[in-house]
Amino acid sequence: MSKATQYYTPGVCNINNVESASRKKIAYVFFVLALLFILLSILFALSFYSIIITFPLMFIASLNYLQAKNNFCVMYAKNNLFNSSEAFADTEKITDEHAIRADSQKSQRMYLHSAGFAFLLSLAHLLILLSR
Repeated sequence: MSKATQYYTPGVCNINNVESASRKKIAYVFFVLALLFILLSILFALSFYSIIITFPLMFIASLNYLQAKNNFCVMYAKNNLFNSSEAFADTEKITDEHAIRADSQKSQRMYLHSAGFAFLLSLAHLLILLSR
């Protein structure tokens, strides 16, 4: 089995378990930060403008969660790369146009899902703040 078929499936997965684990840790950290910030903004009656901070925290958290869940890095897709081993960031270039297009579509869907989730949570945060 070649490295390309062992570690890479166009539009499906482009990173290994080591990189997925690091993204999962980042996701947990940002989820906790976002939830703590929401809680503190409610407790200390911060302005509704505080949702400006909620959105990016939740976007980063959800994007990293999706990357970990899917074994797929959106930045690798943007740069036409895939991880070629069990090492961290040991990348190879993708040259196949079909694979590049599949990766681009996958990363766009992941960005949209992350933005949608972050928007919904920010909206919920806003509604809580406005209901006080």
